[in-house]
Amino acid sequence: MAAARSVLVVGEVPDEPCRRALAQAKSSLAPAGKTILFDFDKVNGFCWVGTSDLTAEDVIDYQPKKKATQRDNCVLFLKAFLSNGPVPAIEVWEAAKANGFSSKTVEHAKEEAGADSFKGQGKAGGWYWKLREPQP
Repeated sequence: MAAARSVLVVGEVPDEPCRRALAQAKSSLAPAGKTILFDFDKVNGFCWVGTSDLTAEDVIDYQPKKKATQRDNCVLFLKAFLSNGPVPAIEVWEAAKANGFSSKTVEHAKEEAGADSFKGQGKAGGWYWKLREPQP
């Protein structure tokens, strides 16, 4: 198996939202290089603009939080929808679809939300979803 000899990080520069930094996070075979700054826009395209004292850790730590993903939104939906106890699985699927979530997104979000499915009792026992009990 091969190992990475150099790892680069690209991210936004603090207080300069249109500028990016290219920093070396790992360098096994040579001294780490300086962080290089660049701009990329529709008018001028790509342009190197100089160097910086920012480290790879600085670049990583600064990155703004990403917007919530569809899965993140689905996790929140499932937690709220199941908060009052078990719900028939068909109702979960219908509500998820009505809220614009694909079946694949729901399946992936189910685990993260802490939801389980189980078979109900008796002749009419269909499938249900519920939130797991919190562990002490």
